[in-house]
Amino acid sequence: MLGFIGDANFQAGRWKDAIASYSAALKADPSLNGLYFRLGRANSEMGQYDKAVGFYQRGLQSKPDDAMGWYHLGFALKERGKKREAVDAFKNYLAKAPDAKDKKDIEDEIYYLSK
Repeated sequence: MLGFIGDANFQAGRWKDAIASYSAALKADPSLNGLYFRLGRANSEMGQYDKAVGFYQRGLQSKPDDAMGWYHLGFALKERGKKREAVDAFKNYLAKAPDAKDKKDIEDEIYYLSK
């Protein structure tokens, strides 16, 4: 239930409230690993990329095949200036989603970050 409240807050742009709800949901049920990705997104929206990276990484520990987790991790790492790590995350994204509609855009990200 708290996860759904977090989703509603996220959709409304209430990032702090979303984070509080997601955190409470994880505290109540630590098996809700998918909430780490949502915590990452909410923190990214607030510009808290250090926190976001940590949450994405925790989510990917339990769901390493989650393509969108790699995608968002790549952008959070890029924002932190971690170019090499961002490239690795984007490559993982493309490996998990080889037919992604944004494949060319991500390949461009990889190219520019690799310079």
